[in-house]
Amino acid sequence: MSRQPFTSVIASTGMRAVHPRRFDHHCTLTFRPTAEVRAATPAGARVVMEVVGMVITDEVQAAVVEFRDGPVTAADVASGFPHVTISTAEGVAPVASVAAIAQAIAQGSVVPVRGFFFEGVVDA
Repeated sequence: MSRQPFTSVIASTGMRAVHPRRFDHHCTLTFRPTAEVRAATPAGARVVMEVVGMVITDEVQAAVVEFRDGPVTAADVASGFPHVTISTAEGVAPVASVAAIAQAIAQGSVVPVRGFFFEGVVDA
């Protein structure tokens, strides 16, 4: 299993960001965490994630991920949808990926992807 920075994984799949604003460098666990949540976060720990699906709309492009190794699990992701927002259209906030992923899951339109792993470091 090759562990690469996420941008390298995107490049290795032949994909490109489809929208002009890029955010493909992190997976948000909790947006603006409280001091209590921050204290419980395993800052500095390494995690391995696998890209398991893609969601692309007119507004967002996001990779759905699963945690494969490390102290973080899907339950640690406050939005309920572990993902990396790859890109958004102008004027669209990265958080729009959450609704797009929820809708794609409900509609069964998440494009399955397997075999692309990347490693990250938990930052509080």
